[in-house]
Amino acid sequence: TRVGEESTSILYSPEARRPSKRIITLEEGWGRIYRDGILKLHRLVRNNDSGRFTHKEHVELYTLVYDMCNQKVPFCHTAKLYSLFKQSIERYLLDISLPAIKSQMSGAYLVREFVSQWDDHLLISRWMCNFFYYVNRFYVKRGRDPTLKEVCTDAFRDHIFRPVQEKLTSTVLKLILIDREQATDMKFSAAIFGHLDNDIKDRKALDSFNSSSLYRGVDVKIEGSRRLLQRAIEVYIAMDTVKLKIYKETLETQILQESAIFYTARCAQQLANLDCPNYLIHAEADIARELMLVKQVFHYSTKDGMLEVLRSKLLVERQEEIMQRPMGVMRLLVLGKNDDLARLYRLYAPCGHRAIASIANVLKNFIQTKGSEIISEVKSKAADKRKKYDQIVMKLVELHKACYELVEKPLSGNPIFHKALKEAFEFVINHKLFNSSLGEMLAERIDILLRKGLVSKGMSHKDIAEEVSQLIALFCYLSDKDKFAEYYRLHFAERLLQSKSISMDMEKLVIGKLKYSCGAQFTAKIEGMLNDAKNAHLNDMKFETYIAKRRMQRKETRLLTELGGTFGARVLTSGFWPTMQEEHVGLPRAVTATLGEYETFYERLYGKRRLKWIHSLATVTIETVFNHKLYEFCMNGFQAAVLLALNEYPNGTSIENLLKETLLPAATMKRVLLSLVLKSKILQKKPRKDYKASDLIFPNTSFNSPKRRLRIPSHQGKENKRKTQKVMAKVSEDRKGALESAIVRVLKIRKTIDHQSLVQEVTKMVLNRNQFRAEPKQIKQRIESLMEREYLERDTNNAKIYHYCA
Repeated sequence: TRVGEESTSILYSPEARRPSKRIITLEEGWGRIYRDGILKLHRLVRNNDSGRFTHKEHVELYTLVYDMCNQKVPFCHTAKLYSLFKQSIERYLLDISLPAIKSQMSGAYLVREFVSQWDDHLLISRWMCNFFYYVNRFYVKRGRDPTLKEVCTDAFRDHIFRPVQEKLTSTVLKLILIDREQATDMKFSAAIFGHLDNDIKDRKALDSFNSSSLYRGVDVKIEGSRRLLQRAIEVYIAMDTVKLKIYKETLETQILQESAIFYTARCAQQLANLDCPNYLIHAEADIARELMLVKQVFHYSTKDGMLEVLRSKLLVERQEEIMQRPMGVMRLLVLGKNDDLARLYRLYAPCGHRAIASIANVLKNFIQTKGSEIISEVKSKAADKRKKYDQIVMKLVELHKACYELVEKPLSGNPIFHKALKEAFEFVINHKLFNSSLGEMLAERIDILLRKGLVSKGMSHKDIAEEVSQLIALFCYLSDKDKFAEYYRLHFAERLLQSKSISMDMEKLVIGKLKYSCGAQFTAKIEGMLNDAKNAHLNDMKFETYIAKRRMQRKETRLLTELGGTFGARVLTSGFWPTMQEEHVGLPRAVTATLGEYETFYERLYGKRRLKWIHSLATVTIETVFNHKLYEFCMNGFQAAVLLALNEYPNGTSIENLLKETLLPAATMKRVLLSLVLKSKILQKKPRKDYKASDLIFPNTSFNSPKRRLRIPSHQGKENKRKTQKVMAKVSEDRKGALESAIVRVLKIRKTIDHQSLVQEVTKMVLNRNQFRAEPKQIKQRIESLMEREYLERDTNNAKIYHYCA
């Protein structure tokens, strides 16, 4: 401001500084845009000129559009520019693009020209949208009209795509067929795809397209017809990028239909010439090739539909035929073709439960057949019963190991195959053979492994542990696990009492595996036996201390330990160990006195617990001299009682006299003498033939052996049979108690229940709690027994309903 003038404030703005502009009419402005922009753009596209608009030209055109849109009404031409933009796009498509495409309506030339015109349209649309950016930014946004890009796409769809859609789709399908024919070396087009024009010009067009550099931005890694297909299908997708309605309805549906026809024919041809393994190899290659085609050419959403078609036509619909071929699944299992089986699983795994279940049934039948063959073969060849047991168990272990590895690795541990494996081995394992069960065989085999000096000799602990794990795996399939438990307890007791176990760690390992498989209740008695064995050493030490304190006070017969011998007692808790009867045997005074002293000691230590002496289980070591040579004989209590009694008669005595001295039953005496006379030969008998109570028994003065320490074997005779009968009787009694307990438990809860429901619940309960499968006949017998004892009663109106008697 000048001095003396009134001060005024001026706000800065571009409009305030810009000189006033003249009004631009629509005819003048659009004429410049059309002449300097649109016509030049058409020349660049038509002449395939690599040139482009300069920055100055681009700014001038943008500014012109800007000025025409920002003039005051009635000179604001925004709406008319939007309309003229649309008309210019449509005019080019109708005047230039459509005639060019219609001139190339033959086969692959149509697709080539269509893709070329689409690329030209994209170039024109991009520059036009740049020129009219201001219209798109403000007018379209405020008026909610389609964007300029949408206007371009809609124009191409309505004026170019729709008129040639049917012919274009047919040609695209033909190009896909050509691609498949080239990949598979199969010619199906004439016979199957008669509606498609199989013209050699299509292949020439593809060759010319491959050598052309017209199409910029195409992935050079995609060769052959796939480059042209990829560009054509991009147009289908661009017509509706959000919902893909045009792509799915006009193209994808037909692609899937033609794929189904093609692969139906291919499947029939392949099955006529290939066996199962080779067919699966080709099917896997076909699926991989089609997935690559989807990845390179189609929209990714087509993948699921294509996979469904391929799996249906190549695998599922012909599954029975594939599996039952001469080199089918059963043969693959027999030959152990794990790679082919793994491929079979990879292909059928995504096909659903039914497809996998069919393969699992074949595996189940294979295992059942193989297991039955093993049992029948061994039964017919092996003569020795123990040898039969070992051969059956070992071959079943090998079969289970191979089948388990098959399920875990090639078949990926699928639960359906594990179920088939379980059901098949349950069928095999629960066979009854040689009047014995496989539970008895498994217990026998585990005993051999854990016993000193038998098969385990020369085996490392790792090898034994591995085989034990395999045996426990077979044990899990047993339905009558309680029988196995009784046989195992019997063998375990022998190993503990005779000190024949190879290692207590191995024993604990087996017990731990059984406990993990069946629960703590199943192994409670076995663990009790193990604890008794541990406590035996502690009790012996306490007894030695007790005797030392009592030595000065006692004036009775001297004890065995005071005469230079050693004494140790194993206290067996009656509830844990197999049932044993108390035995009365005539023993030397020192031994009898030691036993009495131990009873006194034990009563003071544990109260009023009563001890019963089982002399047949005792282990006795006796030192003696034959022919001026010192020997140590290890034997059981009955054998020791006979030798100690005979020690009072250097010239021998009669069997009748030995019976009086030892108090042994006649049958037991006969077994003892058989082991001492016939097996170990430390005694002799006169006369040698027959067996009478008057026969003379005397020491064998000519006895000689290279070993200094010898174990006198026991004569088994029918002992094993009696043990088996004893075990079965014990199991039968235990089952009666378990069934009655389960029946009462169910009735206490339900109060009233029908017969069928009671049988089902009791069967399930004893299977889970007592580890055996009850027969309905057994349950019915226990129900009758409980009714006699008034634990339950029948309903007066319905005999099939029971009521609990409180």
